[in-house]
Amino acid sequence: MLLVSATAYGQGQRAAFVARFQDRLWLLDQGGKPLRKLPVGLAGIGSVSIDSAARYGVGVSGRCAGDNAGELREFETTKPASRPLKLPRPLFPSSLPQDEREVFADPAVSPSGEVVAFVVRPCNPEHHLDAVEGAGVVATYERSTGRAQVLAGGVTPDGVPAGYAWSPTWSDDGKLLFVNFETGFRVLRFSVGAMQAEPPVTMPDLWNSAVGWMGSRCVVYVEGKDRLAAENNPRMVLNVFTGKARLLSDIVGSGGATFRGFQVRWPDAVLNDRGQISIYTFRTSGQHNRRTLGPGITAVQFLPGSPVSLPAFCR
Repeated sequence: MLLVSATAYGQGQRAAFVARFQDRLWLLDQGGKPLRKLPVGLAGIGSVSIDSAARYGVGVSGRCAGDNAGELREFETTKPASRPLKLPRPLFPSSLPQDEREVFADPAVSPSGEVVAFVVRPCNPEHHLDAVEGAGVVATYERSTGRAQVLAGGVTPDGVPAGYAWSPTWSDDGKLLFVNFETGFRVLRFSVGAMQAEPPVTMPDLWNSAVGWMGSRCVVYVEGKDRLAAENNPRMVLNVFTGKARLLSDIVGSGGATFRGFQVRWPDAVLNDRGQISIYTFRTSGQHNRRTLGPGITAVQFLPGSPVSLPAFCR
């Protein structure tokens, strides 16, 4: 699922989401209504991430054995064309077999647009690699310097990927990044040229996966004995700074326990129910609101900056 961010557009209306319709991006208001279409064309580009001003973005071009993984392309949303993102090669931390090559997936542009996080993993064009064979790492690219680096927290002392990384996602202030692995998620603290891993406080022997941010202090996640159980369990909220966790429904009321399979960026969630995308807005008062988007929209990205105040637990 595509997720993004933006500031103010349209006739005095604030853009709250970016939606993908075919090969174009549209800015949507808080109610899910279109404000305007962005000029950039995305033909041949898969998953996309854009900065909070909706000016700069990065997408994946090409597919590897059916996966949305290939080369990265960057673009300004005010121009129709994209261009290759020039990265130093190789970035994969260990040597690959002769029939494999490195590819990139899951780009995540920081809210400021200055840093791009992405996953580096191996590709065999002839067949799909499983989670062990296709284990990858997270890297960052700093636009001002052109520097790219693999995050040390995802590499073992032997120089191989520690697991199958996916969905790196920035906090609202761009200082933290969560990354999911097949064994659970990690939170990383970013500063120019470095990132420091901070493992979340979770119950032992439970599988977990992060699904979104509430501001810049809290991660929404799922947890259970395995992936299937976790997806069917109520969403949890972890305050990264205090290490305390609570049920999402304890913070936002009963609506937080109603839905499964959604991504969160406070105060909104995006739900994809068999291809039908809806936007669901939480309120600490418990008065939630759900809007179903029109047919043909295949992905939605959040635009941070909502005037709705954060719950006390995450301030």
